[in-house]
Amino acid sequence: MMSSAKELLQKTMEGLQKLSQEKSQYITTREKLVTQLSENTMVKKELELVKEEDVVFKQIGPALVKQDHTEAKGNVQKRLDYIEAEVKRYESLIEEKDKEIVGQQEKATSLKSKVDEEMKQQQQQSVQ
Repeated sequence: MMSSAKELLQKTMEGLQKLSQEKSQYITTREKLVTQLSENTMVKKELELVKEEDVVFKQIGPALVKQDHTEAKGNVQKRLDYIEAEVKRYESLIEEKDKEIVGQQEKATSLKSKVDEEMKQQQQQSVQ
């Protein structure tokens, strides 16, 4: 029969594993966003090299559609702003997860000590 401390330790460890998986998903999403940020930054730099009178095309599916230079710059800047905000949001989510993980680790360590102490007492009682 499992002690309540042992059951609680097991649940805490399962919670810790779940938190780690969530953090991993956040990190993966942040990495994708950083890649998009890099790509869009390059597009912005390319658009800065283009003259106002030059023709700019936007790919929509398999087709290239003519786009106004100013509109293209504006769209890229909006995308950059959005992606930057999302990166910051995911960084704060990762920080929050880290804090939760530390809390769960401390709880698990405390429970492990308690379980070890209970097992030690049971061994001493069985010896007597």
